[in-house]
Amino acid sequence: MPYYCSFNGDIFPIDTPLLASHDLSLLRGYGLFDYFRTYNGLLFRWDDYWARFEKSARKLTLPLPAGKDETSAILHRLHALSGAGDVAFRLVLTGGYADVSVTVT
Repeated sequence: MPYYCSFNGDIFPIDTPLLASHDLSLLRGYGLFDYFRTYNGLLFRWDDYWARFEKSARKLTLPLPAGKDETSAILHRLHALSGAGDVAFRLVLTGGYADVSVTVT
């Protein structure tokens, strides 16, 4: 089964290097990670999941690069590319890049 990821709205093979070494999620652990999946080919409890993810991002003062509907569309594309009935997604929201390792640029 092929694996893909989305980075800033674009889709890439999973083995494509995408994060730079000065990303705050790598340097300081400043980011958000969550796990989401489908059941019977459908996004499972998407509204509840998105509300929780959005709340977590807000508490960490991390801006969301895409809204609920755009993210749902990306997940549907990734699901279709997988060719599988059910898939699991890892959603990662990083703190962005910092030239000085401390503040976001």
